[in-house]
Amino acid sequence: SSSITAYTSAATNVVNRPLVAWLQWNQHSPGGAAFELSQVTYKKQLVEAAGGRNVDGEAVMKAVSGMVAVDAVTGNSQAGKTYRLPSVDNDGNKSQAAKALFAALADVDVIIDERYASEPASYTFDSALAQYFLQNTSSLKFVQNKMIIRFDGTLGAGGGWDWLESRLSSPDWAVEGLARALHGDSTKAKKYFRNVAKGEQPDVISAASCSKELPSCNAKAVPAYITMLTEVSMTATTTKEAGSSGASGASVVAAAAATAMSALMALSL
Repeated sequence: SSSITAYTSAATNVVNRPLVAWLQWNQHSPGGAAFELSQVTYKKQLVEAAGGRNVDGEAVMKAVSGMVAVDAVTGNSQAGKTYRLPSVDNDGNKSQAAKALFAALADVDVIIDERYASEPASYTFDSALAQYFLQNTSSLKFVQNKMIIRFDGTLGAGGGWDWLESRLSSPDWAVEGLARALHGDSTKAKKYFRNVAKGEQPDVISAASCSKELPSCNAKAVPAYITMLTEVSMTATTTKEAGSSGASGASVVAAAAATAMSALMALSL
């Protein structure tokens, strides 16, 4: 269960847990372009596992006129919420909407900027500031401390985001990568997340990066297990077979189920 251990132990020694908000300007948001504060369940779980705290979306909504909450996945309340602030509710003024939003996010330590960029390497600290009508002299903590993070930090040779691929089966990699970014922990591997405020660039994975021979190249090669999902299944099965292990067994199943939920929730969004 090394993957489960990695997922649950990434923040074991963390003392100070920064307050985190997942944010973007979504030009194609249902109902019109809007700023979106994401409180999707798997994202909140990632933050907590990586040693952070999630901003209170309900409190932000109460503080910002015109902000509304909707299910992140229509009809599935367990998937979490998305809080939208359309610029139309601020006289169509995007900069005024941003000002109102960031007044409510004054205590946030870290922004995870979800804004899509077709060329991630060209998306910089200045790009992020411009999206949110901010200056590098802003007194907001995440600006002063240069804590604007993105998840386009691992790319394929063609520019595809690995966040949308390997993360689905290996959420433990995402937790480690986020823990590194949140706490500046260089002992953890850089994966998916990069701090644009500190000038970090995406890493590119190419065919030369692959160290395992693939079955398509050699008929004798054996496909690798999808580790996280395999280990969750094995842990739950073993615990069930133990039967009489009582509370200890139940806790293992609960941990396995929670980890599986992280992976499966990621698949749905």
